[in-house]
Amino acid sequence: MMSKGKARLLLAALALVCCTAIMNAPAAAQGNSHATVITAQHAVSPALRDLKPDTPSGKHDVFDLELIPRQNSANSPLVDQALQTTKGPLVNTTNGLNFEGIAENCGEPSDSNGAIGATQYVEWINCQFEVFDKTTGAHVAGPFNGNTLFTSLGGQCASNNSGDPIAQYDKLANRWVLTQPVFSAPYFQCIAVSQTSDATGAYNVYAFSLGSTDFPDYPKLSVWPDAYYVTYNLFPSGFIGPQICAYDRSKMLAGLPATGQCFNPHNDPNLTSNDGGMLPSDVDGIAPPPVGEPNMVLELDRTAANSNLDMWKFHVDFTIPANSTLTGPFAIPVTPWTYLCGGGGTCVPQKGTTNKLDTLGDRMMYRLPYRNFTGTGGPEIILASHSVASGGVSGERWYEIHDPNGSPTVYQQGTFQPDTTWRWMGSIAMDQNQDIALGYSLSSSSIFPEVGYTGRVPTDPLGTLETENVTFNGTGSETGHSRWGDYEAMSVDPVDDCTFWFIAQYIPVTGDFNWHTRINNFKFNGCGGPPTPNFNVTATPSSQTVTPGGSTSYTATVTPTNGFVGSVTMTVSGLPSGANGTFTPNPVVITSGAQSTTLNVTTSNSTPGGTYTLTITGTSGVLVNSTTVSLVVAAAGQITITPTSLTFAKQVINTTSAAKKITVKNTGSVTVNFTSVVASGDFAISSNTCTGGLSVGATCITMVTFTPTALGARTGSVTYTDDASGSPQSVSLTGTGVLAATLTPVSATFKGAELITTAAKAFTLTNNQSVTLNVSSVAVSANYAETDNCQPTVAPLGHCTINVTFTPPGVGTFNGTLTVTDDAANSPQSSTLSGTGLAQATINKTSLTFGLQTVGTTSAPKQATLKNNLPTPLTFSTVTTGDFAESDTCGGSVPANGGTCILNVTFTPTATGTRTGTLTVNNSSVDTPFVVSLSGTGK
Repeated sequence: MMSKGKARLLLAALALVCCTAIMNAPAAAQGNSHATVITAQHAVSPALRDLKPDTPSGKHDVFDLELIPRQNSANSPLVDQALQTTKGPLVNTTNGLNFEGIAENCGEPSDSNGAIGATQYVEWINCQFEVFDKTTGAHVAGPFNGNTLFTSLGGQCASNNSGDPIAQYDKLANRWVLTQPVFSAPYFQCIAVSQTSDATGAYNVYAFSLGSTDFPDYPKLSVWPDAYYVTYNLFPSGFIGPQICAYDRSKMLAGLPATGQCFNPHNDPNLTSNDGGMLPSDVDGIAPPPVGEPNMVLELDRTAANSNLDMWKFHVDFTIPANSTLTGPFAIPVTPWTYLCGGGGTCVPQKGTTNKLDTLGDRMMYRLPYRNFTGTGGPEIILASHSVASGGVSGERWYEIHDPNGSPTVYQQGTFQPDTTWRWMGSIAMDQNQDIALGYSLSSSSIFPEVGYTGRVPTDPLGTLETENVTFNGTGSETGHSRWGDYEAMSVDPVDDCTFWFIAQYIPVTGDFNWHTRINNFKFNGCGGPPTPNFNVTATPSSQTVTPGGSTSYTATVTPTNGFVGSVTMTVSGLPSGANGTFTPNPVVITSGAQSTTLNVTTSNSTPGGTYTLTITGTSGVLVNSTTVSLVVAAAGQITITPTSLTFAKQVINTTSAAKKITVKNTGSVTVNFTSVVASGDFAISSNTCTGGLSVGATCITMVTFTPTALGARTGSVTYTDDASGSPQSVSLTGTGVLAATLTPVSATFKGAELITTAAKAFTLTNNQSVTLNVSSVAVSANYAETDNCQPTVAPLGHCTINVTFTPPGVGTFNGTLTVTDDAANSPQSSTLSGTGLAQATINKTSLTFGLQTVGTTSAPKQATLKNNLPTPLTFSTVTTGDFAESDTCGGSVPANGGTCILNVTFTPTATGTRTGTLTVNNSSVDTPFVVSLSGTGK
């Protein structure tokens, strides 16, 4: 056992190490990475308040746990040097609301998630979301199925309700951001941005296409000034690595067409299967990051050391995507840890059952909250947490990192594991006073899963948390499956910036598919006081369009909050080159209510066309608030591309066609500058003069070839990226890949009478090459014969005919093959032959039996059918014996090719008792004669 003195010395040493600045270069250079640009459909949803609630689907799915294969996940347990060994006072908070959320609605796990807004709390659990009153916890609207929000889009977002949702509140814009993925190919990220701070109103809804190959698991969304960032774990089959996407926040807030940009192992060689479980930084509080600061993305150690946090920095440029960068990783040393459950699997015990629960100890746990205290002389801060193995159970490892965009410093860290109870599935956040709250689930073999939290105030010893508060005692255990939570959510009230809201899962009664959720809030007793006077900045309209050399204007409004009075200095950033912006008046003086100012924007003839996001910022002392608008500069350059599509002739696979020409003409009034000309699919650019600048009236040429890599239709495009209107412009390309030689049809069926040759069936041998096809043989199997005009050669791009007949040797099925041998790469070509031999003639009766018949009287006739399978008429004659007679209307002939004749036989007894006889049918087939036995009884 460690003495108290030694414990104090160790804690001091850890604090010294933790507070040392970390100066690291990226582990790998940026290299040739480039973001993939993705587009989205967009629409506007109905107001949620006008919709009826949805009933749960009634299904009970179990969603797979997709773990990240960590390099050293099964390492031997370490003595956790970050373990908190002292017990603090009871967490210094006052609890507020504690109410029931949504219960199980379509399966497991629950995906426990929610966020607090200006007046409401929105919970989105698995397949449904609901709006609650922030003051009372009362129901306001819903529950709604997730895809109900995206009905106006149609398509995958409207028809799929996949779960893995995130509910967020954009504190910088006072808007709700709700999102869920589509988990059936083609994959999408469905994002809804509210038009006001009211969660029950209408939303700008978007469906961002994520392709059909890589399954985008576990999406986690954050709010940043320039974009909404989402991280994924990609599983096309096995795990290949992460994906980090930025979605155009300003466009989505304005309801305009928006794009996204993504980095993943396909386009960034620095991202590998050693990366994953990433979280993007997420703004809390009213102070945004410094202008232009990239989003910081954090993950657990990508090496086997388990002693670093790895940080990446994503700078997005929606105007010029080529300028977007993902740099890193930057290794931030931390105290080593041991992965929980050997890498995040199933090991958490519960009371009253041997069934254990999943941990997701292989990744950072949502969220990665960011705070900017630089306006009051403090640091920029990021918080992070994950579950670790400690003392034979699970504990919550947490970090406070300062100056994340400069020299990242681990200011403090610790592992909270005060006893033998398992704590996992954490979520961490910080209020305006730098108080920290960490919520989580608790369980052990002696307690049912519970909900609790701990926290600290800035004056607590570094690396320590106070004694926890259990806010809800579960009364049951999960027995049917192991899936639990997947994530939980701690958020901070955007109005008072003090009240924490936490949501987690529990079980009311031991069983399966019966989880519930609990929502509670609390506040550190030292946070708050009178609300800080502040102000909001808004601007109208959300977008303006000008031509180079023109001007336009916006109205910016400064609205005071919490009794703010004073002068607000206005600035604008994000203007394109050659443009200027001025405010009238400036500064804006607030004495009571809201005041407005006019932003005048002027452009020059050299201002490049494009869509620009302008950030309008108001500053008063340490208070800084902003909003964004769009400026569209109509490109003066115009080009005409002829043709707009190209279709190539059939081309033998893995060979290259002759080039086709695309002509581009500058039909505008200024020079057009090309950035790139690229071809996609099985198409290539063989020559191109569309480079650099294209002067007014001039033309340039792009030559394109087609080299199919597979059979069938092949599609692609040539894409021109330039500074002309409508860039990028595309020419669609189509072609068909074929084999060098083909034999059609691939099969044929014959049917005919035995020993008789059928009519011929025609086969076509096609030479798809531009050279002569040399045919060395045409062969068929036994019972088949062929004639052809294919030997010895078939002309380039020509064809010939092969006629095949079948002579069945008897009755039955006789299969065969037509085979052509030539000098084509795919020689030999073959077609399957199937032949059926039929008897030349048949009769359907071998005997006829008559009943009792009075002597001297004639019975009703009984019938036998004679059938002719020959290609010529069948002649026949009949002979009867005994007391029987035959008659027919066939005139001694049966029609060819399946014709029939009915033979009518009657019975006229000449004596009592059993009478017998025969019907003999002599005919012109090889099957003659047919003999039918006859019998009857005279009375």
